[in-house]
Amino acid sequence: MSAVVLSVVWALWPLVAMVGGGAGFAVLTGVAALILAPVALRSFRPRIYLGLLLAFFAFAAASAAWSPKPFTLVEINLAKGAFNMRNEVLRLAPLILGAGILLGATMRLDDKGRALVARVAKWALLAQLVIVSIFTLFEWPILNALRVIVPDTGEGVQNITRDSLIMAAAAPALTAVIAGNRPFVSTSLSAFGIIVIEAAILAYRDVDAGILALVAAAVTIVVVMALPKNGFRVLGVLMALAIMAAPLVFGAMSHGATAEAATTSAQWRLAIWAKACEVINQHPIYGAGLGVLRTMRDVIPSGAFAGQLYVPNHPHNMALQLWAETGAIGAFLLSAAIVAAAFRLPSPRDLGRAAFQIAGLAGGVVVIAFVSFDLWNQDWWAVAGLLAFLAATAPKTVRPVEAKLKAGIVFGQPVATAATFDAPPQLAGETMPAEALEAASVAPSPTSIVSGAPSAHVNNFNLLRLVFALMVAIYHMVRLSGIWPQALPALEIGAEVGVQGFFVVSGYLVYASLERSPSIGVYAEKRVRRLYPAYLVVILVSAFAALALSPAARGGLGDVARYLGANLVFLNFLEPNLPGVFDHNAMTEVNGALWTLKIEVLFYLVLPLIGWVLYVARGIRWWLIGGMYIGAEIWRYTFEHMGPTNGAMAEIGRQLPGQLSFFISGSALYLARNAINWRSLLLPIAVVALAASFISPGFEILRAASLATITVWIAVAAPRLVDAAEHGDLSYGLYIIHFPVIQTVVALGLFARPAQGAAIVLLAVLGLSLAMWWLVERPALRRDSAYRHAA
Repeated sequence: MSAVVLSVVWALWPLVAMVGGGAGFAVLTGVAALILAPVALRSFRPRIYLGLLLAFFAFAAASAAWSPKPFTLVEINLAKGAFNMRNEVLRLAPLILGAGILLGATMRLDDKGRALVARVAKWALLAQLVIVSIFTLFEWPILNALRVIVPDTGEGVQNITRDSLIMAAAAPALTAVIAGNRPFVSTSLSAFGIIVIEAAILAYRDVDAGILALVAAAVTIVVVMALPKNGFRVLGVLMALAIMAAPLVFGAMSHGATAEAATTSAQWRLAIWAKACEVINQHPIYGAGLGVLRTMRDVIPSGAFAGQLYVPNHPHNMALQLWAETGAIGAFLLSAAIVAAAFRLPSPRDLGRAAFQIAGLAGGVVVIAFVSFDLWNQDWWAVAGLLAFLAATAPKTVRPVEAKLKAGIVFGQPVATAATFDAPPQLAGETMPAEALEAASVAPSPTSIVSGAPSAHVNNFNLLRLVFALMVAIYHMVRLSGIWPQALPALEIGAEVGVQGFFVVSGYLVYASLERSPSIGVYAEKRVRRLYPAYLVVILVSAFAALALSPAARGGLGDVARYLGANLVFLNFLEPNLPGVFDHNAMTEVNGALWTLKIEVLFYLVLPLIGWVLYVARGIRWWLIGGMYIGAEIWRYTFEHMGPTNGAMAEIGRQLPGQLSFFISGSALYLARNAINWRSLLLPIAVVALAASFISPGFEILRAASLATITVWIAVAAPRLVDAAEHGDLSYGLYIIHFPVIQTVVALGLFARPAQGAAIVLLAVLGLSLAMWWLVERPALRRDSAYRHAA
C-alpha cells in the first residue's frame, strides 16, 4: 500500500505544482501522511535532532507571547467556507511530522516498491519540466487563454516563476531518477541536459535565486564527492554556521541600503534585509516574536518602489526572519538540530548516488531559503520533504555494465583495481615499461597545468608544469601592469608555449590515468577531486570579496549570481567580471587565466570515447590519431585566419577542437612509449620543426607534434633536474590564483615601482599557492593519489 500511496503523491506533483505555484503541496503531504502513519510510525525512534527541533518549535510558539502581532490560532469564515490555520508553528510543525512519516514509509519499501515510486516520480518531474518550459515560452498566450480560471495574470506569472524555482530545487532529484543505476557517462549526459534546460528557463525568467540554487547544488555535491566519509557532517556544520552568522553577513551586505534609493529588485531586497537587521539588533537574544515582520506596515514614500511596504510580510531571507522572530535562541536550536541530523546520516559513500541527491537538495534549499520564501511557508517545506523522501528510493543494485567496470574491465580489457597503485593496467594489449610506470601511476590533474602527478620515478613532469605556469603568470603580470613593455612580445610567445605545453602534458598523463582507472567513474572522480575544490575556492572567494568590498557588487546581486553561475561550470566567458571590481584596470576580468579549464574539462569528457575508439580500431588507430591531429589543425587554421575580420572566429579557433592536436600528440606519445628511441634524431628534428613553426606560418601545423616531442623528452628522458613538488604541488594553485592577485596589486597602484610590485605578486602567489595545496587540494585527493605521496 505504501508504494501505491507514494506513487499517487508523485503522480499529482505536476498538477499541484502548477496550481497556485505549488500551493497545495502541504495538503498533499498531510493527506498521504495520515494514510501511511500506521505503517511508518512502527519504526519510529526518538532522536536527538527531533528533540532539538521540537524545542525550536516550542520556543517559536512561545515567542508569540511577546510579539506585537495579535495572536490568532485559526481563522473561520463560514460565509466563504474558509478555515485557515493562522498560527505559523501549528501550520509548519505538523507538516514536518508528515514529511517524516513519508520518509519512514519510504524506508520500509522493498526494492520493487522503491522502483515503482522512482519511476512515477521520474515521469512526474519530467512532465513538470515540460510544462514549465511550455509556459515560459508561451507565457502570455496561455495566461490570456486561462483568464477565466486565473483572472489575475500577474499572479499567474508569479505562479510560473515559483514553479521554475521549485524545479531548480528538484533538479538533483530529477537527475537521480532519470539516471537510475545507469553508468557514469550516461548519468553525466542526463544531468548536463537537465541542468541546461533548467538554467535556460531560470535565466529567461530572471530567477536569480534558481540559478544560485543550481550552483549551490553542484557545490554541495562536490563536497560529498570529495569527503565520502564526513561530507554530510561538513555540510551540516556549514549550514549551521551560515544561519548563526546571517545577521553579520547580510547586515554587512545591506549596510547603507535604503528602499527610497533602490532602482532594482536586488537593491530593494538589500533594503528589506537592512530593515530586518534593525529588528534583530533591537531584540538579539529572544527575538521580537512570531510574525513581528508582518506588523511592519510602513510604505516607501518615494523612489522606484514608492507605495510598496518596507518589509513585505517577510524579508525574503529565512535566516534573518528566524533571527528577527526568535533571536539567537531560536537560531541556535535550529542550527543544533541541523548539525545533529547531519551527524545522524550515514556517510555519503554508504548511500551511493542517494548521497548526491541529498547533498544537491540541501544546497539548493539553503540558497533559496536565503533569498526567497517565508520561513513558515509550509508548501515550500512540503516540496523539500517530498524531494527528501524521493532520495530514499535510490537504487541499491548495480547494473551489469557497472558491475563489469567494478570487476575491473575497461574497453573490454581486464585491468588492475584502484588499489594496485604501482601496477597500472594495460590498454590494447600493450605492456608498460618501468620508465613509464611511475609517470602513469598518477592522479592526473584536471587542468593541463596539473596534469600528471608527482611520482617516485625520476622524471620532470612536476618541474615542467611549474615552469609552464610561471611562463603564463609572468606574461600576465607584464601585460596587466604595463611594466617592462619591451619584454611583452617574447613573453607572449612564452605564454602561448606554456599553455600548449600544458595540453601536451595533459594528453600524456590523463590518458595514462584513464588506462589505469578501474572504471570511468573512478577516472571521473579523480578528475573532479583534483580540479574542482581549488577552483571552487577561487571563484567563491572572488565573489565574497567583491560583496564585502564593493558596494556595486552588493547592489548588483544578479550580476554576482551570473558570475557564480557561469564560472562554477567553467563558462567564464559568459560573465568574466564582477560589479565594481577592477573597473579601473586595463583589463577588468577577475580571472582571465581560466579560459583553458573549460577546454581541459571538455577533453576529459571526450577522452573515454577517444580511448574506446582507439582500442576498437586497433590496427588503424594511428591513422585515426593522424586524422584527429590534422582535423584539429584545419579547424584552428580556418578560424584563426578569420580573426582579422571577425574576432569571435579567432576565439572559436583556439577552443577545444583547435587544441586537440596538442592533447592527442601527448596521448600518442604515451601510446608509443615502448617504441620510441629517445637517443635517435627525433629530438633534434623536433627542435628544428618547433623553431620553423614560429618563423613561418606554413610550418604551424608542426607545432603540436614538435612541442609534444620536446616536452615529453624533457619529462621522461632527460636527467632529473629538481623535485619541484618536494614541498607541495604548486603549479595548479599558482595558475588559478595569479591573475586576481596581479589585478589586485594593479588596482592598489603597487606597480608604481615595478620591482616592488613584481616582488609582492611573487610572494603573494607563492604563499597562497602553498596554502591552497595544503588546505584544499591535498585533502581533497584520494588516498591513493600520487600527488599526496610526493609532497
